[in-house]
Amino acid sequence: MLSDWLDTRLPVPAAEGVEALRRAYAGDYPIEVAVERAGAVEWRRTRLLRMVEGRGAHVVLVVPRAADGTMLLQEGAEMLVFTGLRDRGIGFVSTVGRRGMEEDDQGAMQPAVRVDLPSGFYGIQRRMFVRIRPPRLLPCTVQMTGADGRVYLDASIDNISRGGASIRLSAAGRILGVALRASDVVAVSVALGAESVEPTKLSAVVLRAVEPRDKEGPPLIAVQWHSPTPDDQRVLADFVIAQERQMLRRRRDPTGSGSSPRKRRQRHPHVRPDIPPGNLP
Repeated sequence: MLSDWLDTRLPVPAAEGVEALRRAYAGDYPIEVAVERAGAVEWRRTRLLRMVEGRGAHVVLVVPRAADGTMLLQEGAEMLVFTGLRDRGIGFVSTVGRRGMEEDDQGAMQPAVRVDLPSGFYGIQRRMFVRIRPPRLLPCTVQMTGADGRVYLDASIDNISRGGASIRLSAAGRILGVALRASDVVAVSVALGAESVEPTKLSAVVLRAVEPRDKEGPPLIAVQWHSPTPDDQRVLADFVIAQERQMLRRRRDPTGSGSSPRKRRQRHPHVRPDIPPGNLP
C-alpha cells in the first residue's frame, strides 16, 4: 500500500532527491514519514537529525509517536519518507533501520532510526488524490439533518479532489440550527460538467468542521466522498484533470495572449530573452 503513494511515472534523479533532503535538513522543507498499521497508512511529521552522503548514504530521523502513543517506526518495517512544500513532492520507500538515541541540535537525546537512501526517488502526492482549488466559485448544495429534519444549504467548494472536498457553508446554517460533527453523513450536489449536464450528487462523510475565528461567519467542513459510483469517480477525475490543465496553461501564458515565452523564442531564435532589445552582442 505504501508504494501506491509513489508515482512510478515520475522518476526523480538521485541528485534532485538528495538536494530535497538537504533542504529538509536545513529546515526549508518539512519531512514526513508513513507506515502501514492495521490496514491504514499513518502519516507523522518528523525531523532529520543527520544526513550522510556518498557511499553508505543515509539519514537519521527522529521517531515520531503514532496516534495511540506508541513509537511509529519499528526496526525492519517498511516506511515511506516524503519531503516537499506542495501536494506533490519527492519520496521513497525504505526499511526502518537500527533504532537508538541521538542528540539533536538542542543537546537533547531523541529516539531515532537510520534510513538508507535509495538509488532513485519518485514523485509523490502527500494526499492519495490531487486536490485543486477551482479558479472560480464552485457553488453546491449540501443536504443534511437539522433541528427540524432535512435542511438544504447553499454552499461553495473551496477545494476538491477525487477523494473529498472542503466546503464553506452559508451563514443560513447557523440560523437553522445546523451543527455538523465528524462522522455525520451529508449529500452534496455540485455541477462539475457542462452547464447543460445535471449536477453530480455525492454522498460524503464529514471528517471535521472548522468554526470561523469570529464565530459568526460560515463554517468550513472537510468531507470524504462515501462509496462514489464509477460514473461519479470518472466525473470527479475529469473535472480535476481539466482544472489542472487550465492552471498549467495560465502559468505558461499568464497574459492570455496564446503565446508562451518558449514559442516566442522558437519564432525568433536569434533574440536572447536575457538581453534587452538594442543590446544584442
